[in-house]
Amino acid sequence: MNNPFNDSNLTDAFVWNKKLEREGLTSLSKKELNELHQDKVRKNLKEMDELRRNRQARQSAKEDLELMTRERDRQMYGDYTMVEYKFHIKQARERTKIRIRENRPKPIDLLVRYSVFGVPEEEKDYDEFELVDPLTYIKNISIDDLEDLIADMKTYKKIALHKDDAFWDDMTRICEGELEKLKDIRKRKEMDEAVHSSVRDDVLSKFKGKSYKQLSEMEKSLKGTIEKNPGNGFFQAVLDQLHPYMAKQRIKERHKEKMALKLQRIREEQAREMAEHQISLGDIKIATSMKEDVEEKEEKKIVLPDVDEIQMTAEDATVMWKKVLRSIPFTLDELLDMDEDKQEQEWSSLNEAQLKVFTSRNYELGRYSPVLDSDAMPGIEVIDEKDDKKELENQRKKNRTGDGNQMTAEEADMIQAFKQGMEKDEEEFAEEEKIEKQTFLWSDKYRPRKPRYFNRVHTGFDWNKYNQTHYDLDNPPPKVVQGYRFNIFYPDLLDVTNTPSYNITECEDPDFAILRFKAGPPYEDIAFKIVNREMVRGQRRILKPPQAGDKQNSLTWWNLLSLNNFPLKRITNGIFDPTDNEVFKKVVEVHWIIEIAICYFIIKVRAYTEIDWSTYMQQTELFLNGERNYSKIDGDTGPVVYPAGHLWLYSLFYYVTNEGKNIIGGQICFLYVYLLNQIAIYWIYGSSLKIPPYVVTLITFLSYRLHSIYVLRMFNDTLAMLFCNFAMVLMICDKKKNNTILYLAMVLFSLGVGVKMNILLFAPAIALIVFFRHGLETVFKCGIVAGLTQIILGLPFLISYPKEYIFNAFNFGRVFLYKWTVFDRETKRKQRNWAVEQKDFELAQYLKEEVGYRTADKVFDLKKFNDVVLDLGCGTGFIGPNLIKENVRLLIECDISENMIRKNNSKKYEMETIRIVGDEEKIPIRNESVDLVISSLAGHWINDIPRWFRKCFEILRKDGVFIGSVFFGDTLYELRVALQLAENERLGGMGVHVSPFIDAQDVGGLLSKAGFDMITMDSDEIEVGYPNVFALLYDLQLMAESNSTIRRTPNLRRDVLIAADSIYREMFGKEGRYPATFQFLNFIAWRPGPSMPKAAKRGSQNVSFKDLGDVIENPEKYVDKKNPGKCNDKKES
Repeated sequence: MNNPFNDSNLTDAFVWNKKLEREGLTSLSKKELNELHQDKVRKNLKEMDELRRNRQARQSAKEDLELMTRERDRQMYGDYTMVEYKFHIKQARERTKIRIRENRPKPIDLLVRYSVFGVPEEEKDYDEFELVDPLTYIKNISIDDLEDLIADMKTYKKIALHKDDAFWDDMTRICEGELEKLKDIRKRKEMDEAVHSSVRDDVLSKFKGKSYKQLSEMEKSLKGTIEKNPGNGFFQAVLDQLHPYMAKQRIKERHKEKMALKLQRIREEQAREMAEHQISLGDIKIATSMKEDVEEKEEKKIVLPDVDEIQMTAEDATVMWKKVLRSIPFTLDELLDMDEDKQEQEWSSLNEAQLKVFTSRNYELGRYSPVLDSDAMPGIEVIDEKDDKKELENQRKKNRTGDGNQMTAEEADMIQAFKQGMEKDEEEFAEEEKIEKQTFLWSDKYRPRKPRYFNRVHTGFDWNKYNQTHYDLDNPPPKVVQGYRFNIFYPDLLDVTNTPSYNITECEDPDFAILRFKAGPPYEDIAFKIVNREMVRGQRRILKPPQAGDKQNSLTWWNLLSLNNFPLKRITNGIFDPTDNEVFKKVVEVHWIIEIAICYFIIKVRAYTEIDWSTYMQQTELFLNGERNYSKIDGDTGPVVYPAGHLWLYSLFYYVTNEGKNIIGGQICFLYVYLLNQIAIYWIYGSSLKIPPYVVTLITFLSYRLHSIYVLRMFNDTLAMLFCNFAMVLMICDKKKNNTILYLAMVLFSLGVGVKMNILLFAPAIALIVFFRHGLETVFKCGIVAGLTQIILGLPFLISYPKEYIFNAFNFGRVFLYKWTVFDRETKRKQRNWAVEQKDFELAQYLKEEVGYRTADKVFDLKKFNDVVLDLGCGTGFIGPNLIKENVRLLIECDISENMIRKNNSKKYEMETIRIVGDEEKIPIRNESVDLVISSLAGHWINDIPRWFRKCFEILRKDGVFIGSVFFGDTLYELRVALQLAENERLGGMGVHVSPFIDAQDVGGLLSKAGFDMITMDSDEIEVGYPNVFALLYDLQLMAESNSTIRRTPNLRRDVLIAADSIYREMFGKEGRYPATFQFLNFIAWRPGPSMPKAAKRGSQNVSFKDLGDVIENPEKYVDKKNPGKCNDKKES
């Protein structure tokens, strides 16, 4: 045992004497202490067992609670599932009722209605219908309809919670069988490989005439045969044909049961009607039954003819007779005390049953007066009632101005005119509401009659949140009333100065109201039941023809357009409803006014940026000066590339804007054109009934580019789209298929093409519309009209220089390239020009000189001589001074900064040197003309790196090399973090102050994609210390490495810089200095060629990497003297 301190008690148990002394246990022996310790251990174990039991009890209780919670959730989920299924089945049946009511039922609708027949709680949702065999619903329908029906039946069966599964299974099986037959007919194949068509009829004949029970026994027999002979496909094919036949047989038996139920209901209805009829006629002798001995009360049965099931006792008939008698609101004495008008009114209020019971009762009481016959008293003239009524009618005809039953020509014309104006969402509304009997003081002179009317009700879909969730365009919600239009004609008013009036009264149902019209003699009042919603009362319009003084010819009618008063609820719902034209019109009016204010504000506030306006004016000026050669009409941005319509229209603006100098005037003109465009677009959107009003706001208010192109910059897109949009408006308005309007639309469309050819993108759609509406011949005629319009526009140019005009104005080969732009190369050029002029410029180039030296050092590693070397982004020369003429014959230095090239001209190198000013991103060198391309800290400012690499590859000769270095990764991450934190703390946001750098892993992939081979990359990191952040920023400016991204923040506030300095010091400061990290990536890539170095084969090495240090120190040990290019194995040496 290791005991370096010779401790005699090393192996004894440790005794804590201080603790024993504090607890007063120093007098105890070791044995007692051990027993005390064991007691504590047992006590601790007991407590641990108690804690474990408590924990297990809590865990059990928790599990029980979770189990109860899961059970409760399962029950709730079950309830929710049931509610959801009920909702879906309710909505499915609602859609079924809507389609049936609108006479567009699908087969699934008819089958659902058939299946609920005989189920009282579900049958009441449908109107009475003719009960036919359900197999007739699937006759003569196509394959697609059968597939849809099968899918609908499976869906309905699922949501119906498996009610009447047998019926739906049978119908599904029948439809699947019919579907297979139709598919076989389409494919012209045999019914089945096992059952040939020659025996198909024999197989089906075996099933005919058998009941469902017999077919079931046949099914069992076939299944047994199949089990015994599993390889025989004939019996399986027969069984497949048997199943649909069994389903049909069961459907037929079910139909017989439903027909029996239907017949039973018809007989019950006939029995009830017969009983009521006999009661009303008094055929049951009430008086006799009342005088008979009540104590016996024998039930005398009344057997109705043809009804065996329904019988009624005399006592029941007596109760019913008394009930009808009590419902009469007056007695005979009360009736006799009334005046004639009141008697007639009360008498007419009785229904048929009350009338018959009342007269029967009067007859029994001896109060009935028979008709006076011809044997009257002498001297009394008996007048026939029919003759008297006929004479009264003749007198009324004399007092009337015309026949009220015959429609006049004026009324017929008016009704025809209003019928033509009906929209697709409008229907005729001719349901009058019954009103109380009317009495007029003038009724003895003029026959009261009802006026003519032609009313319309406008219906539509209310796309509220609920309907948007549960319905779609294929299964729309129920339509709701959105407005009424009442056209009531009073051509024969006696007093034309008395304007007709109306009033609205509420019904018992608060959702409806009664609209009643009143005009005067000889017209009765007329009433209609309408939806009780807030209405705007339309103007009453009275039409009087030229001979207005003649009462007989004067025409007056009543027109009420019932619209909502645009309350907040109407507006909030209407902006999402594409079918609400009234809300759409109001939104467009408000939007158009706001659009004028926005455009005017943009013109006044937003600064104008020159893009193409001056070019347009220069081209127009050449045109107006007589130039007709299209290839010579050009401007600052190039030659004219638009057809002649562009020059004609901009000639107008040339004069209006004082040769294009009045920019504000031109923008105002384009504002008017833009507003006309908006009107056309509103018209198109409103006519489609597909676009809700809020979309109009999103399209224009939120479009910065739309206002910039159409108003601020004055591009010709505005004019081209104006003609195109109005051409579409004319096509929409051409509802009568008038070719004149269509040709005018084609002229406008061709004018749009004459301004800018991108309007041709609409041509295929327009041609397709014309083809479907007018036919192929009209399509060719429209093309001829458009072509003639183009010839007329370009006639001055076609006469003088036709070839130049056609090739320049209609050059379909033009390609507009779009490239990503991250850096502003012009800004970078200005930064480099400024930096080189500063007095401290040379002092700040330490980093570029170091990286340039390292890049030149890699050129020395090349074994080949480089005849022509290109230095891209050379600056003032950081690589050239380090090259020697033994490696390079000609050096070409290229840089975007003319000042740097000028300063570099003062330097002299060993090799021949050519310096050019050019953008190193575009590389102004021809292909395959350079042996070596070098670039030091210039590639990180290139916008399109893949294209740049590809261009470098193309200018290299075979076996050429590309050597470069770029900043990458986390370069200047300290400065980036400090500025971001400072701006976020001071301004609540952050801008871009340090440009992005490329990732190292992307460089290799891009070089390989460009075609390079033998790619080698390594990275270096240099850390430079600065006294403060201001010195770092100043050095970056002198290096011309300031940020030049397109979306950079234009300036830095002083407080942000001070805060950034503090943050930089606290987070990254080292020994009183501000470290800045610069990471740069070096790469070497070869263009493949015959003499390009190649990698050694795998496994050909003979020296291990662990001996690399020894190889460098003692190379002679590893070189084979006989073969200097080969190394010896170390073990042999």
